[in-house]
Amino acid sequence: MRLFAIALFAVLVGENLVRAQDRAEEAKKQLAVVGAAWKQAELSKMNTSETADLIVVTSLPDAKVKSLALAGQKAYNLAWKTLQYEETDKPWPGKLTIIYFDKRDDYTKYMRKVVLEKPSPKETARLMLRGTEPTVLVVLASDAKGTDDELFTEMVNAVSLALLKHKSGATAPSAGNFDLPDWLTFGFSRNILGRLEGQAVKLTAYRAKVRPIALARLPKGSAVLTAQSLWTGERPKEFDAMAVSLVEYFAFGPENMRFTKLIIGFRPGENGEVPTTDKALELLELKWDALDKSWKSWIVKGK
Repeated sequence: MRLFAIALFAVLVGENLVRAQDRAEEAKKQLAVVGAAWKQAELSKMNTSETADLIVVTSLPDAKVKSLALAGQKAYNLAWKTLQYEETDKPWPGKLTIIYFDKRDDYTKYMRKVVLEKPSPKETARLMLRGTEPTVLVVLASDAKGTDDELFTEMVNAVSLALLKHKSGATAPSAGNFDLPDWLTFGFSRNILGRLEGQAVKLTAYRAKVRPIALARLPKGSAVLTAQSLWTGERPKEFDAMAVSLVEYFAFGPENMRFTKLIIGFRPGENGEVPTTDKALELLELKWDALDKSWKSWIVKGK
């Protein structure tokens, strides 16, 4: 029995080593593709930093690139755990590439010369996660030099959303234009951000804003908001805080064991029809009014 265990361990170690080597080879190919694209876009010096799961590319100084890559890897680890990926899961052949542009003009150049599209003036990110070179392009909304906190936030958003979208099936070739609802993507990325070192104050601020909603003590003239109001398309004023809170309820609160089931519930059917949030909740055997009551009770009790 002992010899069998030793042999099995050796086999597993060997398989893991082969997978690591294969991934390293894929990462080399990805870096070559990115380098060629960078040159094609006629951009300035390209700096890179690699982690276990990421390739970060930018023209920012080396020290800042390494700092961003480290932040991204921490976000990747937490998002991976929260989305209940298995250790053997393989979202993409190599690593996730994050290309950060510190100038709007550079982003526009890359989009026009490499992606062959003209970005909209308000676009700040483009997730291209299908194929063998999964890539996220990120740029700040303005030409102003981004603060370290802004750079950190955008990196965390890019990484967490990439994993969330993959888990939902949105990156599958057959998914078409399917995407997850705004309340879910925004709430998830902000929850991952707020749980990283030095970022807890942001999550605390969202919680403070949503508590009066749960207690129905809103300023005069405000409507009493419900969980359902997040997915009606009206986007209430308190949307951000409510989205973060509702995702926290699902991902880190009493429904955390069923969070991934909710996400998968948004996958399009065989006819291409994208389920509504109500339909996704049916998989969890939840009605929105019961969810609303449970969610608000959870808020009032505190975390």
